[in-house]
Amino acid sequence: MASDTWNSVAVPLLEHFAEREAEYGQNPRATDTLDIAQATGLELAAVELELKRLFDGGYLAGDFERGSGADSGFVIVPTLTERGARAAGKWPSENPAEALLAIVDRRLREAQSPEDRSYWQKIKDGFTAVPGNVLASFVVEVGKAFAS
Repeated sequence: MASDTWNSVAVPLLEHFAEREAEYGQNPRATDTLDIAQATGLELAAVELELKRLFDGGYLAGDFERGSGADSGFVIVPTLTERGARAAGKWPSENPAEALLAIVDRRLREAQSPEDRSYWQKIKDGFTAVPGNVLASFVVEVGKAFAS
């Protein structure tokens, strides 16, 4: 369930680093992964596994050392890369279809009522059923229409 891990662990971690980027950038000391797990409300093992993926995948820069045994790992000056900033919603996607779906995903996560969540889920389901190139051309056309 890659999308479950992405949405439930990776995105919250990226958002965590986006919210604290200035704080981490000014702190050259190591930050314990246990502190990150506690701040995000995630399991330590999931945090460390996903941090490795995020660093290896080019979403985060800095240094990461995974824990071993009873010891937790640490990160040193973790910063979002361009790719990480896009995934955290801090930078717009280069792909208009991805940008639209990111907005819909954010609105779905932030929905206050089950009724609103249901509407946003239907919108997401509808857009994800459309081929990417068709959705991208649609988004570009809508953007042009509003720019005129």
